[in-house]
Amino acid sequence: MKFDVFHLRMFAFVSMFVDHAAFLFLLPSSFFYVLCRSFGRVAFPLFFFLSLEGVYHTKNIRAYIFRLAVLAFVSQPFYTLFFQADNLNVVFQLLNCVFFAAFLRDFKGGVDWLYLPMFLPLSGFSDYGIYPLLFVALYVAYRRQKLDNIRFMIIWVLLCAAYTIDLFCSAAFSAVLIAFYTGDSGRNIHKWISYSFYPVHMILLMIVRCIL
Repeated sequence: MKFDVFHLRMFAFVSMFVDHAAFLFLLPSSFFYVLCRSFGRVAFPLFFFLSLEGVYHTKNIRAYIFRLAVLAFVSQPFYTLFFQADNLNVVFQLLNCVFFAAFLRDFKGGVDWLYLPMFLPLSGFSDYGIYPLLFVALYVAYRRQKLDNIRFMIIWVLLCAAYTIDLFCSAAFSAVLIAFYTGDSGRNIHKWISYSFYPVHMILLMIVRCIL
């Protein structure tokens, strides 16, 4: 059993869609609501893993960061309307982590962890706090030391277990997929189609909700 970027991305899309559909259409007290939202938590670690893979595979890091920034700002009004939230959407957290990963990737000396506070302010306005930045530092170490996927995922799951049970469960489930990740890109999807899924799926779900 092997998974490439395409497989992980499709799984993340499906789990996120199920999560948000449950949020909008199901009663919080129902069993299926809990089941669907738990399944949806798998999208978070997969998207973060893929965004960091992008740091190492992109030919133009500035263009990559620009696309994420555009997605973050375009998605914010739809995110606010969809969740009735006053915090930043998760793409801002992705953007922050990509900055951090690119910094660590190119940094040649000293102790990487000492620079973590530089990237903390934006984390305070996102759902997952400092956890994604810890994941970035772990991911860069995994890249530098050429750890295999299994060892990397064991460390990651243990880190999540010490943080929250919610993150532990999502990390443990996604670990199965990432452990068999091959590093190949797989089937090609146009980058802007991939990026647009986040705001577009929220728009479509809100339209369906209005119709019903």
